[in-house]
Amino acid sequence: MEHIATDRGRDHSEAEVIVIGGGAAGCSAAIYLARQRRRVVLLEGRAARPPQLSDLHSGEVLSPGSQLELRRLGFDPARPITADPLERWKLQEWDTVWQRWPDGRETADHLPGGVFFWQINRGHFYKELRKLACAGGVEVREGVRVVNLLRDKEGVCRGVVARDAEGAIFEIFAPVTVDASGRNSVVLARLGLRRPEADFRRAAYMFFFSELPGAPEAGVWRQYWFGGGTTLRGSLLAPRLYRFSFETSLTERDRWLAKFGRLPAPELFLAVLDEQAPDLARSFREATRLPHLLAFAPVGFRVASVTHDGLVMTGDAAGYLDPSTGQGLEFALRSGRLAARSIGEAFSRNRFDRAAFDRYLREREAEVQPIVRQLRLFLRASRSEKLLNVAGRLPPVRRAVLGQLIKTRPAILD
Repeated sequence: MEHIATDRGRDHSEAEVIVIGGGAAGCSAAIYLARQRRRVVLLEGRAARPPQLSDLHSGEVLSPGSQLELRRLGFDPARPITADPLERWKLQEWDTVWQRWPDGRETADHLPGGVFFWQINRGHFYKELRKLACAGGVEVREGVRVVNLLRDKEGVCRGVVARDAEGAIFEIFAPVTVDASGRNSVVLARLGLRRPEADFRRAAYMFFFSELPGAPEAGVWRQYWFGGGTTLRGSLLAPRLYRFSFETSLTERDRWLAKFGRLPAPELFLAVLDEQAPDLARSFREATRLPHLLAFAPVGFRVASVTHDGLVMTGDAAGYLDPSTGQGLEFALRSGRLAARSIGEAFSRNRFDRAAFDRYLREREAEVQPIVRQLRLFLRASRSEKLLNVAGRLPPVRRAVLGQLIKTRPAILD
């Protein structure tokens, strides 16, 4: 870990808080801190560039809880939307869940209460959040990538070492640094904080298609449950643009690799469908797949400690579980808000040691962790073919599960 040096350029922004990462958690924390009149510098590693398919990332969704958090943040969901899906943040909504269960039964359920999930172009969504942060007084620097932390001889975080788009290395100092840089956080790697999620060691592959026989209709989320805890989920994002995620346990993936050989991800996907669902395999073999794809393994991880002297970790940098329910962005927005509350209290006391952020730990445990624990239960149940088939046969069970997943939870607010 870098100690404070004098042979680099020094930034003179007089920041009080450095936020690493311009996604949901980082923008949430930065906006709430700026409302407390704190001088916030937000560093986003990706530089501004023309829109492209990779901006879609995993084609994420905003749950009803995420939508509520955005309204609290002041993000207007009614802002104008362009026609081109690569240039807009909001894509097709859905309010119907169609499922094929392990025993072959098929069901379709509307979400209760008239709610819906928003599918988003995550790259543009984050850009809109950064615009909101700028408007709120946050200094946003795009194309600036953090490469290390600055710590003094006692191990206290005093700032960051960053590299700009031209490759220049410089230091930024601040009493507090917030790491909201996601699952690939440099801070996680440097401090060795990542821990495995023993029960959720999974692989996920994301595929995009422009044509697909038998494709999902607009407004429908389609989900297939296979044996071995394997799932296929997908929907229409925009005209001539479909996204499907294929997820399985690492054990099951290794079994397939041993059986089929180390095939490229698209070929492995089709080989597995040949075995699990031949009718789907035929459709996807006839589909027009777009070149962009993503793969993650292992998906879930824990973080040993999310608070340190001068450092707070939030969003996916504080741990990640599973993308299947669309609650990840809700967790990020909530945890960013809670981090800002605790950091504000630390400034009022002029204390920035680890204990100064205990409020963040308490409120995160009270507000976010109950939802995470419920998600864990859902994920464990969804690995059981017997329980899945019960849900397929009993509409009240499905309604109860959907009701819990869309329920908006209490928030700790002033």
